[in-house]
Amino acid sequence: MSNVDINHIRKGDVCNLNLTTTEKLKEMQQEEKDLVFDTFDSETALQLGLHLVEEAKRRS
Repeated sequence: MSNVDINHIRKGDVCNLNLTTTEKLKEMQQEEKDLVFDTFDSETALQLGLHLVEEAKRRS
């Protein structure tokens, strides 16, 4: 599948509104590096989608 653990992606993280633009840009650049998939196929998409649904249910 991929080297990205979708269960570890910023669990419970809330955007910090106190970050400067430069800090936020650096954070986003690091996230972009971290969220690289070796492959992305229908199974990866399904697993990611299911994780998002479960996380949304948990937060509501």
